[in-house]
Amino acid sequence: MFLTNQMITEKLNIEHTLCVPYVRGASDRLRRQLAQEGVNVIFLRGQTLGKYLINGGPPRNTRRKNVVYKIPCESCNFCYIGETSQWFDERENQHKRSIRNCDTNNGIYMHILKHPDHVIAWDKVTFLDHDRNFYARRMKESLYIDIFSKTGVMNLEDGMQKNQCWNAIVPILREEISEKNRV
Repeated sequence: MFLTNQMITEKLNIEHTLCVPYVRGASDRLRRQLAQEGVNVIFLRGQTLGKYLINGGPPRNTRRKNVVYKIPCESCNFCYIGETSQWFDERENQHKRSIRNCDTNNGIYMHILKHPDHVIAWDKVTFLDHDRNFYARRMKESLYIDIFSKTGVMNLEDGMQKNQCWNAIVPILREEISEKNRV
């Protein structure tokens, strides 16, 4: 159950309370300034754009569907970012079949073709996100391609075409992902 400002105020029996989302760097200053005016500030966790776009993936289980996934190269920092509505293990087999058949439309095969000594780390596949909505999943795939492009992606395409306004949040999302990986 989500508590509203009024419910929190009633529970705490405080007349001058402000419930706001926490914003790093500004919230503590706001709390100190409002405390001088006799206003108590309570910070709530809000739904952030980063949490909506990057909600984390399900555990490593190849019987998942509707996922955005990352297949790394064991020999370098490159990775392949993809999305699928089908069972992931079936999609993984399609990638492996494309490599065996020398499919030049497959980014993983093209990476191996350019670097014959590189090894794809099939055992280190991670699910970055999941979404049942096709367009949301495609947008997330596209954002992840942009995020990981700094270290290198095997994808032959940039994903879904998106408005350039999304480019402004890519560095923020990149930082949020790196913070999650450090923990």
